[in-house]
Order: sequence, then structure tokens, then C-alpha cells
Amino acid sequence: MSKILYIILISIILSSQLINAQLYNTRFEEISINDGLSQNTVLSICQDKKGFLWFATYDGLNRYDGKEFRIFRQIEGDSTSIVHNVIRRIFEDSRANLWIGTEGGISLFNPETEKFKNFVHDPQDPTSIPSNRQRGFVEDLNNKLWIATEGGVCFYDYDSGKFTRLVHDPNNSNSISDNFVRSVFADSKGMLWFGTANGLNMYDDSTKTFTSFFHDPKDKHSISGNIIMAIEEDSSGNIWIGTWANGVSKYNRRTHQFVNYKHNPDDPSTLKFDMIYDILNDSNNEIWISTYGNGLDKYNREKDNFIHYQFDLNDKFSFSGSTATCLFEDNSGILWIGTDFAGVNKLDKRKNQFRHVKRTNNDAYNLNNNSVHTFAENPADGGKYLWFGTTGGGLGFLDRTTGKYKFYVHDSYNPNSLSNDIVRKVLIDKFGYVWIGTDDGLNRFDPRTKKFYRYFHTPNDSSSLRGNIMKTILEDREGQLWIGTNQFGLAKYVREKDSFINYYPDANSPNSLNDDIIWCINEDAEGRLWLGTNSGGINVFDKKKGVVKTYLADFRDSTSLSNNKVLCMLRDKKGTLWLGTAGGGLNKYNSLTDNFTSFNEKDGLVSNTVHAILEDDDENLWISTNRGLSKFDTKNGKFMNFFENDGLQSQEFHVNSALKSVTGEFF
Repeated sequence: MSKILYIILISIILSSQLINAQLYNTRFEEISINDGLSQNTVLSICQDKKGFLWFATYDGLNRYDGKEFRIFRQIEGDSTSIVHNVIRRIFEDSRANLWIGTEGGISLFNPETEKFKNFVHDPQDPTSIPSNRQRGFVEDLNNKLWIATEGGVCFYDYDSGKFTRLVHDPNNSNSISDNFVRSVFADSKGMLWFGTANGLNMYDDSTKTFTSFFHDPKDKHSISGNIIMAIEEDSSGNIWIGTWANGVSKYNRRTHQFVNYKHNPDDPSTLKFDMIYDILNDSNNEIWISTYGNGLDKYNREKDNFIHYQFDLNDKFSFSGSTATCLFEDNSGILWIGTDFAGVNKLDKRKNQFRHVKRTNNDAYNLNNNSVHTFAENPADGGKYLWFGTTGGGLGFLDRTTGKYKFYVHDSYNPNSLSNDIVRKVLIDKFGYVWIGTDDGLNRFDPRTKKFYRYFHTPNDSSSLRGNIMKTILEDREGQLWIGTNQFGLAKYVREKDSFINYYPDANSPNSLNDDIIWCINEDAEGRLWLGTNSGGINVFDKKKGVVKTYLADFRDSTSLSNNKVLCMLRDKKGTLWLGTAGGGLNKYNSLTDNFTSFNEKDGLVSNTVHAILEDDDENLWISTNRGLSKFDTKNGKFMNFFENDGLQSQEFHVNSALKSVTGEFF
């Protein structure tokens, strides 16, 4: 399907387009010394033409085949070993040579012989490298190799094996602005960019001239700072610059102006921190930014703000480090993030079609409870607002435009508050009232007055509810509300009288319900109500005639209902009714033959206990269960199953805890 799936998994453990990290929880995998990495600080990552991944650490060069590591370290007395064990940068050139920048010079790795050729700085030789400490390598459009060092810039002549230096000349404004070069980048226009300890430099190799950019405190369109750590280009040709302590700047070639992004402690949608290590534009044209001490940021192009990824002690799949040192995307689109003392993190974006929302702290941008039972929205709001009910946290309201939550909870001293904090069902009626079914009463909330009106069972009053434990609510086409209860049958709300008519099992009435626990309600084209019960199968209630027809499981008949406990129902776009049972799998009602076709684990369904069903725009059914999530192709009858390894927070979902938003997102 074309829409992103937003799944909030809330059962035994524990979205919106928001700016907080937890709202975009993705599944990071950590690879560390426990897996064979030589050291847990990774400063650079590269993939060679054979597919091997290379990691630069403080203790050797690491080659990774996806399962095992091979470590290259300096061998005393062997001039063909790597020149130094502290590795800072790795780069593969167009000739399949691997260039390794270390603390003690450059090593050129020959992949055929697996030997190194070493280059070191010689103060007496101007054709040697300018410094033994390298900060980056890049090839320009002519495959000329450029090297950024802490002693200036140089390029390499493959034929002579010599280096030509470009250094700062205080008497030449066309020279590079500083010799401490921290980053180098070749853009799509053929320009070279050098980030230094004193300004950003654009170099035109055809004219041999530098253009320098410096921060001007009097010009808000100047670059944000002068210590340049990272340079990248986006799909629109903008140049992104990461600075040390002054955030990120975006350079517009057309206007020759910079747009600056900095951390604002009062705005969580801004950069998380202003000390930047690296920037990457991935194959999906998403900008990733690594920071010092505050994890990873991703630029939200649509909202012009940032999404944060940080270590979360309660989430084993969160980003494992505090400092993200480097970023790299491999040939398959997997993002690799080096960290400081936390190994390397792997992010397979293909596994992150499920975005998680969960509580991480107590601010206004967080859930107050991780157990969510039900969702509702008003289509007239265009998907801007989401209502949801929690187990113990009351009624929640999310403003998706700001990312802020509001919670309504029970107050024993306020009769106009929510009656109970365990919310089983939320529904917004055609008048805009929010109806809330709880474990202790039914509530009507008026968003205009912010007051709750409570409905309870009143002894000796047949026009009140028969009981106070609610399970489900439906508004029919005529605007009547129907409430399914736990052990108290079905209730119809009579608006004109602000009272109820109750329907329940009656041994003296052949047209009564056969069960008083109602899990779900669905209305058909004729206005009949299909009730999913706890042990009485399906009860079809004809409102006009006042009669009930039942469908029960008969294990001698394969076309009967597969199980008498019916937890959920969905009527698809074609009008076909689908039912989820507890133990009998998925059922399809065949209206022409008045019988059922069942689908279970033998057919590929992940579990025979179905908790909720949604339909996507391609007529696939998405089925939540107690053991994972299934996608059912109704055209070919095939299932695709999803588990924690595919990005789910948990494999168990709450019953009827599902919503297809007007935006096409699934909650």
C-alpha cells in the first residue's frame, strides 16, 4: 500500500507526523565489540565494490562481511601493514583502492594483495602529504583524488605518487581560508567544498580559486558558524553544512544565502544539539544529521523541522549511543551510524514502515500511558486530531499539527470529569460529541464546554443502562447510538429522552439476544446490526422487526462460523463482512449463500485469534492478532506476516484497538 502504517502496539507492553523522537521510533540494531568489532568508537564507514563494509576505529581497521569481522592492525616491522591503529577516515576510489586516513599518515589498501602502501608527512618534502592527520577524501568529477588534512588540502597524482598541496596564504584572498581542513565534498556541479576551522570554502579547479564564506553576526543570511565539520548536497542542489556549536546551515545556490537551523530549548522540533559531526542525504532524499552527545536528527522537509532519535533505556531498539560520529548508506539502502563508545548502529529503513508512539517522559509531547485500547477521529477535522482511550490514563487527545497531547482523567471531586480512567471505546457522533465507554459508566464529552456527562446503571430504572462496564459503541445511519456492554447486553441511546432501551438474553423471548457480552457491532446495508458476542456467535438484530437471527459455529459444517467468540468485524468497500474470532481465525460472510469461508493458521494467518481488521486502499486486509500482524491479499488469498523483527513493538495487540485515519494512516 502507498500509505505509511502507523501502529501503536499496546498489550503486554506497550501517530502522528510529530517532531519527537519517540514518535518516529525506528528499529536500530547495535553491532559492538561483543559481535567482533575491534573497538566501540567508529569514526568512518565505507562499503567497497565487493560489498564488504569497513569501519574505522581507535583500535584498527575493521572489514565486515555481514557476519564476521577481520581486523587490520599495524604490525611492527612490516612496512606493508597499516601505518597506524587509530583510523579516522575510509574512502574507496574509482580504481577500487581503499584509502585509510589515520593518526600517523595515509594507508592505501590493495584489495587484491591485501597489502598497504603508506604515505607520511615529510617536512622536507613538499610533495608529501601536508599532515599525518586526515579528515576526509573525495574524488571530483574527473576522478581526481582530494584529501583534507589538518595541514591543508592536497590532491594525489596516481602516476607520480606525489601530492600537490593547496594551503592558506594570508596575502592571497583566493587561497583556502585555513589549513585545518575538517571536511571535503564534491558537488554535482563540479565544485569542491572544504570545511575548515575558519570558514567554508568553495573551490573551482578550472580557475584554481577559492570562494570563502564566513559568519557575519550582522547578516542573518550568512553561514551560522566558522568551524565546519560536515558538507552534503541535497536533491535540489542545496549545500548543507554542519558546524561545531552553531548548528546547521543550508546554502541556496540561486540566492547565495544561508538558512540556519539551531537548537531552541523551547521548541522540541528544532535541532537537538548544535555540535554537528556529519550530514548524509540518503537515497530517499532524506537528510540525516549526527550530533555530539544528543543522538541523531532527521530533517522533516514537509514541516521544515527535525525528528530526533536518542537512546531510550526502555527501548532495546533505540539508537544505542549518545554521540553519532558518522553516517553511511550502503548499496541496499541500509543506514549505518558510527557512535562514540557504543559501536555501530544499523538502520534498515525497510523494516520501519511501522512507526511507534510510546511514553518516554512526562512532558506534553508524550503519552501518559502505554496501554491504548481505542481510537477515534472526526472526519471533518481532516485527520488533524486524534482521540484515544487508555488503560488507566483516561481519555487522550492529540493535536497532530503541534504534536501536543491533552489527557482527561477521573477526578473524584469533580462530577464533570471522566467517570473512569480505563477507557474501552471512543466514538465521535455526528453532533461532535465524544462518547467514551469505560469500565465504570458511559460518558458524553462536549469539546466546547470541556465537560463530561456521565451515564450509569440506576437500580429500579429500566430506562438507565443495565450495567456500567462498556465494550463498544456504534452510531448507525439514523444517528442512533448503540452500546455493547460486558455482561449487560445491548443498549440503545434515545437522544430525545436522554435515556436507554436495553436488549439482553431473555429465556421467555425467542427473539432476544443469546449472549450479554457484546464485543463489536456492525451495521449492514439494510440497517440490521451484526453483534459479535463472547460465546453466542453472531446475533443479527433487525431494528425494525425487533427479531434476532443467530449464526453459530458447527464443527460438522465447514461453511459455518468457525468460532462462537467473535471479537471484531469489518465491512469492506465492496460490502463484504469480515469477522475475527478467538480461536477460529478470520471469517468471510458470503451473503449469496448465507454461510462463511474461514481462514486460519493453516492458510497462512499468523494466529487464529484475531483482534482487529482494517482495509487499505488496495483492498488488502490488515489483521492484528495475539501473535503478530497479517496482511491478507483478498484477491489471491495469500498472507504476509509481520513480527517484532519487522518493526513491531510487540506481537500482541489489543482487541478492536485499530483505526484507519481519513489520511489513510493506520493506528
